[in-house]
Amino acid sequence: MTLLYLIFVILFGFTALVLLIIRRSGDQRKASGANLNQITLIIPFRNEEKNLPFLLSDLREQKELPGKMLFVDDHSTDRSADFVSDYVSVNDKCYLIRLPDSRTGKKQAIKFGLEKTESEFSLTLDADVRLNSDFFSRLEINPSDDLQIRPVIMTSKNFFGNFFATEYLFFNSLNYVFSPVFVMSASGANLLFRNSTFRETSTLITHEHISSGDDYFLLRSFQLRNAKVSVSNELSQAVATESVSSFAQYLNQRIRWLGKTKSVRSMPESVMGITVFLYLVGGVLSLTYLLIQGEYTAVVSLFVIRFVVDTTIFLGYTLRLKQGFKVVFLLLFQIIYPIIFLLVVIGALCYKPQWKGRKIS
Repeated sequence: MTLLYLIFVILFGFTALVLLIIRRSGDQRKASGANLNQITLIIPFRNEEKNLPFLLSDLREQKELPGKMLFVDDHSTDRSADFVSDYVSVNDKCYLIRLPDSRTGKKQAIKFGLEKTESEFSLTLDADVRLNSDFFSRLEINPSDDLQIRPVIMTSKNFFGNFFATEYLFFNSLNYVFSPVFVMSASGANLLFRNSTFRETSTLITHEHISSGDDYFLLRSFQLRNAKVSVSNELSQAVATESVSSFAQYLNQRIRWLGKTKSVRSMPESVMGITVFLYLVGGVLSLTYLLIQGEYTAVVSLFVIRFVVDTTIFLGYTLRLKQGFKVVFLLLFQIIYPIIFLLVVIGALCYKPQWKGRKIS
């Protein structure tokens, strides 16, 4: 079993290296500066009074802004809409719109925003992200892209938060490296797409009963129709958001994210999911087996090989984002994460998380 896993890791690492080289050569195609008048910014929000003041402050500091900005209120019960109203009153590019009582949820909020725009592209941001002052002035679009998955950097000031942020970066690294074969995930916190393609491919009616997953289902609908999807790791295109800082928050968030993937499974997605699962869980099983057998040299060798592969994948994505220093957390990753992952899977079977005061379907 251990030998098979070792061969699997080597093949996995070699494939990742080849794909990373392909990615780097593909990245030589330079995207052009975006026409901001052809971009609508859509920010859905619900009960974000703690985060919106920071985002609005960042928007005030922008050197340039999109042609139109829509804040879509998903039935907030706090002061969120008041903060946005103050901003809207002094910015003629910005509008506050509220979801009708008959429509709820982030998916409906984004769709409602799209009904109010005629631009070529839309950019969705979450209400809890932070932006550099040149975020929009340096925004780039490749003319052939229908969907651009843009980087999200999690930040934290404590150990647990940084570990969870590293886990998030590692999976984004896998997504980036393996994107020439199959794009596995997207984050609605920073997503740019062509509106005409969205209207042609949207399958909202098939999953509107599922509370979460606007980004996941958007990605899958684009892929099913062979739209051009790209994954970026350019720092100028990145947004930052605060990582969860406790294990309870982590479980609630990851169970909610895992719930996105329960309904739709394509063959490529299933193959990639099984491959990544074997890579992560197989490592801790193999190391445990070797420890029981007392083969300590083999334990060290396997650990080092896995760490080298993990590091290659991680740095291939994070160096441009200036997050490479978090590679130190990968020393714990192959031992701790599989256990945490199994807890998340078990938790998903018996626990319904809440988000913004609503249970997640």
